[in-house]
Amino acid sequence: MVEILVVIAILTALAVMGVIVGLDTYSRQSFNSELNDAVALLQRARSQSINNIGGTPHGVCFDPTKCPDENILFKGADFATRDANFDIKIEKSPAVGYSNSEVVFEQLSGRALACAMPCTVSMSGIRDVNITINYEGRIDY
Repeated sequence: MVEILVVIAILTALAVMGVIVGLDTYSRQSFNSELNDAVALLQRARSQSINNIGGTPHGVCFDPTKCPDENILFKGADFATRDANFDIKIEKSPAVGYSNSEVVFEQLSGRALACAMPCTVSMSGIRDVNITINYEGRIDY
Protein backbone atom coordinates (compact mmCIF):
# COMPACT_ATOMS: atom_id res chain seq x y z
CA MET A 1 0.00 0.00 0.00
CA VAL A 2 2.84 2.41 0.85
CA GLU A 3 4.53 1.65 -2.46
CA ILE A 4 1.39 2.64 -4.37
CA LEU A 5 1.19 5.95 -2.48
CA VAL A 6 4.86 6.68 -3.25
CA VAL A 7 4.32 5.95 -6.96
CA ILE A 8 1.20 8.16 -7.02
CA ALA A 9 3.11 10.98 -5.29
CA ILE A 10 5.98 10.72 -7.80
CA LEU A 11 3.60 10.69 -10.77
CA THR A 12 1.69 13.67 -9.35
CA ALA A 13 4.93 15.62 -8.88
CA LEU A 14 5.99 14.86 -12.46
CA ALA A 15 2.57 15.89 -13.79
CA VAL A 16 2.68 19.20 -11.90
CA MET A 17 6.18 19.92 -13.20
CA GLY A 18 5.04 19.10 -16.74
CA VAL A 19 2.10 21.51 -16.50
CA ILE A 20 4.32 24.31 -15.16
CA VAL A 21 6.91 23.81 -17.91
CA GLY A 22 4.16 23.63 -20.54
CA LEU A 23 2.56 26.89 -19.40
CA ASP A 24 5.93 28.66 -19.35
CA THR A 25 6.73 27.42 -22.84
CA TYR A 26 3.33 28.59 -24.09
CA SER A 27 3.82 32.05 -22.53
CA ARG A 28 7.25 32.43 -24.14
CA GLN A 29 5.96 31.27 -27.51
CA SER A 30 2.99 33.63 -27.32
CA PHE A 31 5.23 36.59 -26.45
CA ASN A 32 7.68 35.76 -29.25
CA SER A 33 4.78 35.51 -31.70
CA GLU A 34 3.56 38.96 -30.60
CA LEU A 35 7.09 40.36 -31.05
CA ASN A 36 7.35 38.85 -34.54
CA ASP A 37 3.95 40.32 -35.48
CA ALA A 38 5.00 43.81 -34.33
CA VAL A 39 8.29 43.65 -36.24
CA ALA A 40 6.54 42.31 -39.36
CA LEU A 41 4.09 45.22 -39.27
CA LEU A 42 6.97 47.70 -39.00
CA GLN A 43 8.83 46.02 -41.87
CA ARG A 44 5.71 45.97 -44.03
CA ALA A 45 4.99 49.66 -43.34
CA ARG A 46 8.57 50.56 -44.25
CA SER A 47 8.42 48.43 -47.40
CA GLN A 48 5.15 50.02 -48.51
CA SER A 49 6.63 53.48 -47.91
CA ILE A 50 9.81 52.70 -49.86
CA ASN A 51 7.73 51.31 -52.73
CA ASN A 52 5.49 54.42 -52.59
CA ILE A 53 2.31 52.33 -52.36
CA GLY A 54 -0.61 54.74 -52.65
CA GLY A 55 1.77 57.70 -52.92
CA THR A 56 1.80 58.25 -49.15
CA PRO A 57 3.86 57.39 -46.09
CA HIS A 58 2.89 54.34 -44.05
CA GLY A 59 3.17 53.67 -40.34
CA VAL A 60 2.17 51.47 -37.43
CA CYS A 61 0.12 52.44 -34.37
CA PHE A 62 0.96 50.71 -31.08
CA ASP A 63 -0.64 53.30 -28.77
CA PRO A 64 -2.85 51.65 -26.12
CA THR A 65 -5.20 54.68 -26.13
CA LYS A 66 -5.58 55.14 -29.92
CA CYS A 67 -5.66 51.46 -30.85
CA PRO A 68 -6.26 49.52 -27.61
CA ASP A 69 -7.08 46.06 -28.97
CA GLU A 70 -4.89 45.84 -32.04
CA ASN A 71 -1.73 47.07 -33.72
CA ILE A 72 -2.65 48.90 -36.90
CA LEU A 73 -0.59 49.36 -40.06
CA PHE A 74 -1.96 52.54 -41.61
CA LYS A 75 -1.61 54.60 -44.77
CA GLY A 76 -1.00 58.30 -44.18
CA ALA A 77 1.27 60.88 -42.58
CA ASP A 78 0.03 60.02 -39.09
CA PHE A 79 -2.57 57.86 -37.37
CA ALA A 80 -5.06 60.71 -36.85
CA THR A 81 -5.23 61.62 -40.56
CA ARG A 82 -4.85 58.12 -41.99
CA ASP A 83 -7.06 56.53 -44.62
CA ALA A 84 -8.86 53.97 -42.43
CA ASN A 85 -10.01 51.99 -45.49
CA PHE A 86 -6.45 50.69 -45.89
CA ASP A 87 -5.83 49.73 -42.24
CA ILE A 88 -4.32 46.33 -41.56
CA LYS A 89 -5.19 45.27 -38.03
CA ILE A 90 -3.42 42.63 -35.95
CA GLU A 91 -5.00 41.74 -32.63
CA LYS A 92 -2.87 42.45 -29.55
CA SER A 93 -2.31 39.89 -26.86
CA PRO A 94 -3.76 41.13 -23.56
CA ALA A 95 -0.67 39.73 -21.82
CA VAL A 96 1.67 42.12 -23.67
CA GLY A 97 1.86 45.85 -23.06
CA TYR A 98 3.21 48.42 -25.53
CA SER A 99 4.66 51.88 -25.13
CA ASN A 100 5.24 54.49 -27.86
CA SER A 101 2.37 55.61 -29.97
CA GLU A 102 3.26 55.27 -33.62
CA VAL A 103 6.09 55.03 -36.12
CA VAL A 104 5.72 56.54 -39.61
CA PHE A 105 8.09 55.85 -42.51
CA GLU A 106 8.72 58.46 -45.22
CA GLN A 107 7.74 57.46 -48.74
CA LEU A 108 10.52 56.43 -51.14
CA SER A 109 13.34 56.69 -48.56
CA GLY A 110 11.80 54.61 -45.75
CA ARG A 111 13.22 57.00 -43.17
CA ALA A 112 11.48 57.46 -39.86
CA LEU A 113 11.73 61.24 -39.63
CA ALA A 114 10.32 61.41 -36.10
CA CYS A 115 13.13 59.12 -34.98
CA ALA A 116 16.10 61.52 -35.14
CA MET A 117 16.94 60.06 -31.76
CA PRO A 118 16.11 56.36 -32.18
CA CYS A 119 12.46 55.56 -31.50
CA THR A 120 11.75 52.66 -29.24
CA VAL A 121 8.66 50.48 -29.14
CA SER A 122 8.76 48.75 -25.77
CA MET A 123 6.97 45.48 -25.14
CA SER A 124 6.46 44.13 -21.66
CA GLY A 125 5.10 40.75 -20.72
CA ILE A 126 7.05 37.72 -19.56
CA ARG A 127 10.15 39.75 -20.46
CA ASP A 128 10.86 43.27 -21.69
CA VAL A 129 11.90 43.88 -25.30
CA ASN A 130 12.72 47.09 -27.11
CA ILE A 131 12.24 47.41 -30.85
CA THR A 132 14.44 50.31 -31.96
CA ILE A 133 13.88 52.30 -35.15
CA ASN A 134 16.57 54.80 -36.17
CA TYR A 135 16.29 57.83 -38.44
CA GLU A 136 17.22 55.81 -41.52
CA GLY A 137 14.40 53.34 -40.82
CA ARG A 138 16.48 50.46 -39.50
CA ILE A 139 14.39 48.15 -37.34
CA ASP A 140 16.44 46.46 -34.63
CA TYR A 141 15.12 44.06 -32.01
